[in-house]
Amino acid sequence: MDDRNNIPRLLLKADRAAEVLDTSRTRIYELIASGELESVRLGGTRRIPQAALVDLVERLRAEGSSGEGDLPLGERAALKEHKRAALLGRSSGVRRHQ
Repeated sequence: MDDRNNIPRLLLKADRAAEVLDTSRTRIYELIASGELESVRLGGTRRIPQAALVDLVERLRAEGSSGEGDLPLGERAALKEHKRAALLGRSSGVRRHQ
């Protein structure tokens, strides 16, 4: 029996990562380009660490529970900064009614 098929893959090609996440290869490259999904160069190819897929899913789940998951990245960052400023009692440029 060949045990090589039972060895877990630590690095995945974009098409395999897309299959794992049930999305398209194009979407995988978009996530990489935006910095939302970590990838590494291996020779002349790009690979996605399995752990990066788990991290992405965990972040998406956390964002989904906060209601921020559907916002574009720039708006998400601005909202997070606004929340951080509010927690620290600083103004984030948003005026409040008194």
